[in-house]
Amino acid sequence: MTSCSNDDEMLNESARVINPNEIAFNTGQKGISSKSGTTVTSLSDFYVRASTSDDEVYFDGEHFSYDGTAFRSETDHYWPTTGTLNFYASNQQEALTAGTQANPSPIVDDYECDGIKDWVTATVKAGEKTIPYPLTFQHVLSQIKITAEAKDKTQDLVYKVVGVKLSAPDTGDYQFANATAGVGTWTIDNSTSGDYTYEQNMNGTFNPTAATEADQTWASTDYFNILPVTSGTLTFDVQYQVIQNGQVIGDFTGANSKQVTVDAPNLSSGKIYTYNFVLAINTNDVITFTMCMNNWDEGSTKNVQVPYVAPFFLKITFIDGNDPSSWTYNNFSALGNFKDQIQAAEIGELCTSIDNSAFRVCKNLTSITIPNTVTSIGYQAFQHCSSLTAIGIPNSVTSIGGSCFDGCEALTSVNIPEGVTSIQSGTFLNCRSLPSITLPNTITEIGDQAFQECEKLTNINIPNSVTSIGRWCFDGCSALTTIYLPNSITSIGRDAFAETPITSFEIPAGVTRIEMATFRDCASLTSITIPNSVTFIGNEAFYRCSSLTSINYGGTMQQWNAINKRPESDYYHAWNYKSAITVIHCTDGDIEI
Repeated sequence: MTSCSNDDEMLNESARVINPNEIAFNTGQKGISSKSGTTVTSLSDFYVRASTSDDEVYFDGEHFSYDGTAFRSETDHYWPTTGTLNFYASNQQEALTAGTQANPSPIVDDYECDGIKDWVTATVKAGEKTIPYPLTFQHVLSQIKITAEAKDKTQDLVYKVVGVKLSAPDTGDYQFANATAGVGTWTIDNSTSGDYTYEQNMNGTFNPTAATEADQTWASTDYFNILPVTSGTLTFDVQYQVIQNGQVIGDFTGANSKQVTVDAPNLSSGKIYTYNFVLAINTNDVITFTMCMNNWDEGSTKNVQVPYVAPFFLKITFIDGNDPSSWTYNNFSALGNFKDQIQAAEIGELCTSIDNSAFRVCKNLTSITIPNTVTSIGYQAFQHCSSLTAIGIPNSVTSIGGSCFDGCEALTSVNIPEGVTSIQSGTFLNCRSLPSITLPNTITEIGDQAFQECEKLTNINIPNSVTSIGRWCFDGCSALTTIYLPNSITSIGRDAFAETPITSFEIPAGVTRIEMATFRDCASLTSITIPNSVTFIGNEAFYRCSSLTSINYGGTMQQWNAINKRPESDYYHAWNYKSAITVIHCTDGDIEI
């Protein structure tokens, strides 16, 4: 075969030097040979469409094969005597016959960017031709080469691109050159885009421990051939994985992939472009041909920033001082066998939720870092982490499971983010060192035993978004001397304030029931106000309130007497059993008891 192409030679150059604090995915390399060149110069056959200058089909999808001397058509065709012929060539017949126009759009519906299809053109003046006539075909498309892996030199991590999707304008009108030499031009329709995909098919190898940087760069032969987009937008969807010690610790594929755009790329036909995704990549003569493919010219290089995400799920430091970078995990279940050895934990940005019981009974855990990718913390997630003194919960969290911090006896500081709507049952049960807590205005309910036995709790705000307080909610909060309840509250559970040293209390106007033992053993309580909305008082509601001698009632004596309650005569179960109450102050007089 006669050929003047140099496309089949691979021109290697040293890998781009990567800044130690940067990770780059290189999409191109100067002088690299193209599969598009191989399409025409190295295959044994291909297909050609020819049309006249006035857009009439001269022949269509004609099969040309190499006979040892030149590429020849299966059917004889003769040069026109006037005008010119415009040629399209491809190694796939359907690419040429997909359209109905004489000059079809080179991007067809089933174009998959599989590294084979390419479009080349040639324009030939009419007149007598030598045999064979040397046609010089020009690339009409732009090429984006993909290099798919880089190393983070600050850690023993490998970043591997496993898939790239490209959305780009895929329709337009091509204007042939006026003569054999030169390249035609495209008018691109930027309103219509096509998707091109390399996904889970990035072939190649990578050695992060190689002696030289050149050997530490992974080069792929995959690429995109697209229309030479000028003022439109290229959108890259980059899917990559982070690998440590041969294991994937960060998976940024599927919904976790990162998207970047290049506006007005100003591409030209026949040029190869580099995008570095930076993380931080003849009369009566039979027509016969000898082929010369113009090589891809070097285009521009552009750095495109990819949003950075900490590339791990969970890092653990053990009490024996092992380097945490050697202990990275893909899930929480892996911690089950050595929870009592964990001293610190850093949750990575790959994590979106902390599992139920994830750190339960990590009794030596003193430090935990939670990123703002986490939206929920599960049931009993930190239960009985008895050495944990503080925890910062990011604003991204909207749900905290029941008994989450139950038994965190050393916990002194914790925040509840805006967006959390419920303090669930037992969330801070037995947090015996917690002195105060601020609840956001998004909280609507405080569950059963939420703060039970918080022995040092002296201050808590209840926002006016809260409508209910659960059973035993503040039972045993032995340092809580004052608490204010907003009028938004309509329900208070049994034993809610039992065994607290509160000295005065005003029940909100919307509450209708004082449940059983609500103020049990409130020995310091001296004043309480009950609104006329209350229609029920449960058994032993004021059991052993030894300092409470009277009740301020917001209704009349008749209304008080109408309240459903155990009578004083039912001594062991009376509403005021073992209390010091002797008088009820009503709006129209007092009732002696």
